[in-house]
Amino acid sequence: MGMEFFKKTILFIAVLGIIGVSFYNVGYTEEKTWTYNGIEYHLPKPVEELQLPADIPESHTVVSGDCLWAIAGTYLKDPFLWPLIWEVNLDTIANPHLIYPGDIVLLPGGTMMAADKMPAAKPMKPMGDEPSAEGDDESMASMDETAGKMEPKPFAVTSETAMISSGFIAEERIDGPEIIAAETNSFDLAVDDVIFVEADPTMNFKPGDTYFIMREKHVVNHPISKRRLGRMYHIMAEAVVVCANENVVSARITKSYQPVLRGDTLVPQEEIPIPMTFGSTPIDPCNPSSKKLPGNIVDAFFGGPGYSDAVAIAEGDIAYSDLGSQDGVAPGDYFTIFQRDSEDPILPRYVSGEAMVIKVKETTSVVVVTNSRTAIFLGDQIELKQ
Repeated sequence: MGMEFFKKTILFIAVLGIIGVSFYNVGYTEEKTWTYNGIEYHLPKPVEELQLPADIPESHTVVSGDCLWAIAGTYLKDPFLWPLIWEVNLDTIANPHLIYPGDIVLLPGGTMMAADKMPAAKPMKPMGDEPSAEGDDESMASMDETAGKMEPKPFAVTSETAMISSGFIAEERIDGPEIIAAETNSFDLAVDDVIFVEADPTMNFKPGDTYFIMREKHVVNHPISKRRLGRMYHIMAEAVVVCANENVVSARITKSYQPVLRGDTLVPQEEIPIPMTFGSTPIDPCNPSSKKLPGNIVDAFFGGPGYSDAVAIAEGDIAYSDLGSQDGVAPGDYFTIFQRDSEDPILPRYVSGEAMVIKVKETTSVVVVTNSRTAIFLGDQIELKQ
């Protein structure tokens, strides 16, 4: 009896020990996290339990529509592992939600079974810093040997989707053949849906021709002077003509930026290049006014007549100004955005941000807010940056 009790006691202690070790391991498993803009991102499991495919290529060249989520799904076989890709590209991808066509994204390779085998993050360096003595061969190779500086790399300030879909303000109404029906009964029309458009002999529709599908959104009035600036048009999608006769044109939607509706119109597709930039000088709120091309922010993408759905405009948002090509404005120009205290004109202006011009019409332009120190509102003043 005594020996049997002793054996059971030893077994019980051993089981407790195993349970204790398990709890210790669970409680102290390292959880790797990444933080951007106040949001913390986690992996779906501890790093020591991850096993990546062995045939991952060294890098991926970004194409239109790519995001880190999709790239991780393709190469790492789990989209939730996208922070691993971000980590090995921290020196080139500051914002994990913004990558651009043509970018080279490095991929974590091999098998990761423990935290100490995670790819080391490269320290972020401002463009133009001197190379460190400990820099790797690849970074050293990209240096300008003459100046000893990092060669600046042009980049796009917005995506192709935003660039095209944001449309423009037109002074006069734009007429075009309307979508009168579709093969599907769905209210919203999207990619691969076949649409039927009223024939317009002046447009000479032919199979293979490509068109933008456009929608008039609202009349744009100047938020300060109240004068009429024109009509807001958004590009909803792209379509290709399948066949046409004297009455009806059949076309297939090939790319959708926003849901298409019956009644939307077709206009000939044109190339809309994305202007590249090397960035601009940092905002100095104490800089005196340039007094160049004073104007205003007059509307915002997805806004309605006289207001913005987002209430305030911020970095990354698309807005519209009352300055255009007739004022000498061109894609790539930068505007300083500022506000003044109307009740106390003795106070200096307050610089709230800056924006880069991406599209230009004769009297208006489309801009992307590239920096917002505070909220930006319709009616805020702008001027060409020094």
